[in-house]
Amino acid sequence: MTKTVTVAWQPETAGKTPVYQQLVAYCLREVRVGNWLAGDRLPSQRQLAAQLDLNRSTVHAAMAELQALGVVQTAHGGGTRITAASWSTLLAVSPDWRDWVAAGEFTANQPLIQTINQREPTVPIRLSTGELGPDLLPKQRVQAAMIQAANHMTTLNYLPARGSLALREALVERLHRWGITTTPDNVLITSGSLQALQLITAGLLEPGATVYTAPASYLRSLRVLEAVQAKWVPVPVDGEGLAYWHIPQTTGAQLLYTVPTFANPLGTVTSVQRRRDLLDFAQRRRLPIIEDSAYQNLWLTERPPEPLKAHDRHGNVLYLGTVSKDLAPGLRVGWLVGPSAVVARLADIKMQMGGQFLVPNDADRPFPGTRL
Repeated sequence: MTKTVTVAWQPETAGKTPVYQQLVAYCLREVRVGNWLAGDRLPSQRQLAAQLDLNRSTVHAAMAELQALGVVQTAHGGGTRITAASWSTLLAVSPDWRDWVAAGEFTANQPLIQTINQREPTVPIRLSTGELGPDLLPKQRVQAAMIQAANHMTTLNYLPARGSLALREALVERLHRWGITTTPDNVLITSGSLQALQLITAGLLEPGATVYTAPASYLRSLRVLEAVQAKWVPVPVDGEGLAYWHIPQTTGAQLLYTVPTFANPLGTVTSVQRRRDLLDFAQRRRLPIIEDSAYQNLWLTERPPEPLKAHDRHGNVLYLGTVSKDLAPGLRVGWLVGPSAVVARLADIKMQMGGQFLVPNDADRPFPGTRL
């Protein structure tokens, strides 16, 4: 998007360097540090002369020199713009930040998604992220827990790679209520569910792996799998849930991402029988499953079925959870439950990526009186 640059500069009229050369040097400096990019428009010469209290001939002389250097170009009726042609060659010490910005492995979000991300912070309830209304979040209880945690803080050091032992023990107890039997060594604390997906991408996926998921799925709105050039393949959904039998048997690397409870964005709940059949199918095919349980606790009248992980006897399922939807999104606390070898691998990657955060009193037990 073209923009008109801001000229935040005043000439030194008493200096030895001619004023037009000062203006040239200032413009080159702004280009060199990347503040002005290719295509950016400069104010008109009349505006610059008025702003800087200079004669228009002085401004014209500066623009003429910049144009001769290939830094700007002037088009009739189009004003003076930074050229995309030659300044990075002219200014060898300067990177062309526009090229760098476009060179990353993550492509830009769709314009509609970017617009939603920009405008949603101004609305009371952000529907795209599945947040609860602010009046439903347990603000007072979280405040009390924070005060209690601060009173029990005994260290400011880094935590273990798997995360706080006290928190993992509390999660083991919490998950038991959903039929999942696990141990702290099988739990990895993450910064929300999204970090777990990033760790899986970095540590477990082969380049070109096939990822099956529902046609309308939260995962398909993310870019986390672009690093390994994953291939997206939609799987139909009916009234019972994911129609898993449409997944072909292939020799290549493949996995399934599913949100069986209150799937985003359709809100569907996979039936008990479909969950059992899907798990049997995955076990026969040796198909890894990423089960995202972000919305599992948001039931009102009827408790949803137990997660796939509750019936996983062969380690097929990597189970992701978070407190972002039912406690506080800003806490950025999530977890992954899986085989110990997988958790150890992802914990090592998390450590390398700097994914540590502070939880006080990480010795042996949760804080007195606190429960998840």
